[in-house]
Amino acid sequence: MFGAAVLHGIALIIAILSLNGRDQLAQRLLAGILGVFTLILTEEFLDLLGWPWTLGVGVFAIMLIGPLIYLLMRRVSEHAFELERGHLWHFVPFGFAVLLWVYLQVTLWGQHWSMNNENYRAISLTWGNVKTVYFYAYLGVTLFRLVQARPRSGERRKTVGLLRIGLIVFGSVLSLEVVSFWLFAANIPWIPDSDLVSGIILSGMIYGLGYLAFIRPDLLEQRTPTRAIKKSADLSARLAEVLTTVRAAGSYLQPDADVDTLVKPLGMPRDDIEALLNQAYPGGCTEFLNALRLDHFKRAVKADDQQEYSILQLAFDAGFSSKASFYRAFRAAEGITPSQYRKSL
Repeated sequence: MFGAAVLHGIALIIAILSLNGRDQLAQRLLAGILGVFTLILTEEFLDLLGWPWTLGVGVFAIMLIGPLIYLLMRRVSEHAFELERGHLWHFVPFGFAVLLWVYLQVTLWGQHWSMNNENYRAISLTWGNVKTVYFYAYLGVTLFRLVQARPRSGERRKTVGLLRIGLIVFGSVLSLEVVSFWLFAANIPWIPDSDLVSGIILSGMIYGLGYLAFIRPDLLEQRTPTRAIKKSADLSARLAEVLTTVRAAGSYLQPDADVDTLVKPLGMPRDDIEALLNQAYPGGCTEFLNALRLDHFKRAVKADDQQEYSILQLAFDAGFSSKASFYRAFRAAEGITPSQYRKSL
């Protein structure tokens, strides 16, 4: 079974990377996950066959799983997500794991990488716990991201929902391998080798994760690349243009305005607008619209012909949909209440 899963993993990696017209970043991340699973399973398979020379790739390769899954899930659930240089810090622990692996290669040269080897046992137990905590930390953050994700299309929402379930199942099943590792380390006689349990789980993951790309084709769907505006001057110029156009069109005065509302007056693709506003404002489109509404409110409250109107009436005229959202946005921007602001004029 393990040998078949290894061959199947290799075939799936080749098939996924050869998909033309698909999202290349998602393809590479998924192929990377399958590659790590296949590499670890290959060594588990050779070890079970009694192969005398194993390199212990599981020591460092497993440290790639958490970051790769996290980045793939973000790519799938967040349309504007692009892999940038700043994301490389996710792979720093992998670098430390490689250094540990090199150290073990030197100190355990010619010895078998096994829990039965007393020279390796203590390191294996400690590192096994580190890997477990590391992976489940990434799993928790990834699940949180998926719960917060709000994909636009119905098909993508179904895929994200399926991925949430898949990660929960993966984490639950992997806990069996963790428990078997601890029990095996405690020399419980009836507990199977944790490598055997790990191999079975990895085989299932290779089949399941690989076919997911074909069962849910939108997982790797082609997306229009949105080039990030890296230069602050370019960002300021584009943002100034957007502000002028949206203010002239009065789109922000609609209480239910969102990114889609801005597409027609700006004449820009929705994804470009969303990417621009996400770069310029931490709160994205909502913060952008509220900034325009607050500016509208402050101009109105200063006008002589608007003094007879209440603060709430002016806020609703500016596009705010509720008292709570208005007061929250105003205090965040000005640090005082609207009443205090009006009195200070």
